[in-house]
Amino acid sequence: MKRKRILVAPLDWGLGHATRCIPIIRELIKQGAEVIIGSSGRPLQILKEEFPNNEFCEILGYNMHYQRGGSFALAIIPQIPKLIRAGFYEHKKLKQLVRDLKIDGVIS
Repeated sequence: MKRKRILVAPLDWGLGHATRCIPIIRELIKQGAEVIIGSSGRPLQILKEEFPNNEFCEILGYNMHYQRGGSFALAIIPQIPKLIRAGFYEHKKLKQLVRDLKIDGVIS
């Protein structure tokens, strides 16, 4: 039976998304999946350190900025145009990766 190829692509909004993916990636590997990890910046660096033998692809992040202790909504509102552009890029990139890397499933 062919091993499933799973793309795990956590958001780059800090390290929380990437670190919470670590046990998921471990379990996928344990179950025999071939895991491809996609991210950018510090999250990608941490996942490369944690899983040096996996395949990686760089997916440009959202480059979001928000202040600690302030209103999340107020910080996001001026960044909505950037979010929309990033969403279009991400959708196009995902379609390309699924096709080129023969991905069976995506966890994002």
